[in-house]
Amino acid sequence: PPVISNVAAARVNPRKFKITWATDEPATSVVVFSGGLSGTYADTALVTSHSMTFEGKSGTTYVYAVQSTDAAGNTTTSDTQTYTH
Repeated sequence: PPVISNVAAARVNPRKFKITWATDEPATSVVVFSGGLSGTYADTALVTSHSMTFEGKSGTTYVYAVQSTDAAGNTTTSDTQTYTH
């Protein structure tokens, strides 16, 4: 399965933030929110450098995990992360 590293979130501008991470092999990009936003956001492109941008509200704390699946179907999920915009 892919190894996930360097999970981070950063403000892009007052209305957007970006979540990034790396994998050691090409894999999909999925962000699963459990606070601040709800739902699962996915990009099926197989990449090693992952980046997804979201609408953000100032002062809101977002709770999320990232997930990546390789071409063989092996999936890895990160620990839960938090980010305050």
